[in-house]
Amino acid sequence: MVRKVILDTDTLSEIYKEQNQAVTANAQAYLEHHDKLTYTSVTASEFLFGLYAKDAKKQINQAKTFLKAHEELVPTSEDYWLVAETNGALKRIGRPIGEGDTMIAAYVINRGMTLASGNTKHYQFVIDAGFSLDLESWKEE
Repeated sequence: MVRKVILDTDTLSEIYKEQNQAVTANAQAYLEHHDKLTYTSVTASEFLFGLYAKDAKKQINQAKTFLKAHEELVPTSEDYWLVAETNGALKRIGRPIGEGDTMIAAYVINRGMTLASGNTKHYQFVIDAGFSLDLESWKEE
């Protein structure tokens, strides 16, 4: 069985746009084993923010329909606690990555899942800070 993954915002956006063949192929292969894609509420917020910033009303409704067809994970207290720990560790090593990304990393770590992101260099800082983050890119086949 293919291990369940949580999608980072960039990967979810690429799947939605269907412009990157490797990402689209990986998403299709994943959906052969899982009924739905999985993303976080942080990812949903970041994804929709871009559309709201452009005032793309038609696209916003389509994007919400897309999001509702898949699985959204919401934060727990333990996720927020791990965000604080991760942000502290990243600050100590001089590699802060931002609250949203540490929240996404916390979801993944706390659930023992994999993060699919096109920004693996960025999330590598979480690993460098001593956290066990399983990371992969769907931009490569």
